[in-house]
Amino acid sequence: KQDDPWADWHLVQLEEKLTAAGEHLTQQLSNIERVLNANKLMDVQVSESVKPMRVSIGFASSYAYWVARLILQYDEVVRAVLTAKHVAMISQEAANQLLNDAGATVRRVFESTARYRFTGLTRVDVLANNARIAEAEKRLDRTLDQVPADILDKTRRASYAPAIVGAGQVVGSDSATAAPDAGVAAIGSV
Repeated sequence: KQDDPWADWHLVQLEEKLTAAGEHLTQQLSNIERVLNANKLMDVQVSESVKPMRVSIGFASSYAYWVARLILQYDEVVRAVLTAKHVAMISQEAANQLLNDAGATVRRVFESTARYRFTGLTRVDVLANNARIAEAEKRLDRTLDQVPADILDKTRRASYAPAIVGAGQVVGSDSATAAPDAGVAAIGSV
């Protein structure tokens, strides 16, 4: 929104991690469901809560909803793995490996968000290579990574990045016009 190329770059990387994590959990679930359906003489139903918890959620960021969906995918994988272990279709060791892998997948997404720090810089600062960059690096106590050219020239932006408003121009997303709490969803774990 404030024309910070590092914020844009971080959102692109976050989106890539969210996409990869979702695909990985989908593949894990598919693999464990194949195991559960391997014996045609048994109809194994994945365990569900008798009284599932329902929680209303509301976030200002589209990415928070994406993370909520990722957590629900993780829940599906965990329930399927625990079911397969309970009905002796996978060993305790295999279950632990699958659960650790699924958990690590979700944690990587959370860890990537924790590394972001507001720079206070703009694309103008980068193009001018001015003193504000050195000041920001000193304040952040780290050297800023070089922003890829397609991020810097705005040809690549994250799907849900807010519109860039600066110097009389607006670039980017329709999501910037939505109210911060425009999306409210109810999620539940079964």
